[in-house]
Amino acid sequence: VFENSTFEGLDKTSIRVIVPASALQAYKDSQWWSFNLAAEGTDMEGANTITYTTSDGQPVDLYDTSDFDGAQLLSNTYDSETGVGTILFDGDLRKIPARMFYMCFTLTSVELPPFITTIDDDTFAECKELETVKLPVALENIRYDAFANCESLNEIEIPSSVTSISQGAFAGCKSLKSIVLPDGLESLGGYVFSGCESLVSVNIPELITSLSGALFSGCKSLKNVELPSTLKRIPDNLFSGCESLISIDILDSVTEIGDGAFSGCLALSNMVLSDNVTKIGSSCFKDCSNLRSITLSKNIEGIYAYTFSGCSLIKTITIPNKVTTIAHHALLAGNRSKTISFMWVTVLLGITFLCVQGYEYYHLYTDLN
Repeated sequence: VFENSTFEGLDKTSIRVIVPASALQAYKDSQWWSFNLAAEGTDMEGANTITYTTSDGQPVDLYDTSDFDGAQLLSNTYDSETGVGTILFDGDLRKIPARMFYMCFTLTSVELPPFITTIDDDTFAECKELETVKLPVALENIRYDAFANCESLNEIEIPSSVTSISQGAFAGCKSLKSIVLPDGLESLGGYVFSGCESLVSVNIPELITSLSGALFSGCKSLKNVELPSTLKRIPDNLFSGCESLISIDILDSVTEIGDGAFSGCLALSNMVLSDNVTKIGSSCFKDCSNLRSITLSKNIEGIYAYTFSGCSLIKTITIPNKVTTIAHHALLAGNRSKTISFMWVTVLLGITFLCVQGYEYYHLYTDLN
């Protein structure tokens, strides 16, 4: 039963309510549901237990049991008849320590209780056989390397409550094919999906205004990525080694592309940069062996080392008028004769500089003694 005054005085537009699954319908029938005070149903009976399965039918050997934020670990048992392990606590579990399941090589699945708000550093790192995880409905943070190198993890549902995913959280999850990031996600660290070789597509929520380096490096199967419209910089090595990335829209908000951002994108065939882009870093398109055409921004001021090295199918590149620097390795691509024309640009600039310097010395000698 939910009385009309149950949540009196609370901000009905922003508060998040978690109610017992058995009471969810009663909550929906109350006036608070009609006021958009959304609720999520969960099984409160599991608030003091972690359930799991293993490949060998034995209890997991927990790496760290030092801090459960006041709760006490009572037992860790495995029922061979049901094939389910249970870690029991003396009260509601709200925190699990970093590295709790670190290197639990036989762990295949796990279900966490609803009130845990943080998956801490390395909690499930190196769990090579872990395939499925049910995350808490109250989860807010997924910390450094939380699921790093969980090579069998093929799917995971990120709760809508998550606002932060830290560096390397899913790095090396070679079997992970797709993931949906919640709209409320505000922070996404570097290397989060690095080495996720089976990842095909991913969306990046609009609340994220900046990305960290190598976020998708080594994602060999990645074909589609939706970048947020507020993104200003594509960081270093963001898509390096994404061999299946065919195309990507560089939005008008982007002003800078970092070093090696698209290096090794073997399937990338076409690239158009808006005139808002003022800088592309060194090795930006290095070894994009299928890149056939690229339209550079009119406002780019420099082309740096190895930018187009290995782009053997490019026939023509138009250098914008504002370019003042062309590094000598920037357009290296095998032994193609086209490279020579760009080297002549450097030579002509050098001759022009010498002529100007010669005139200045002549003027100093003849007119100013």
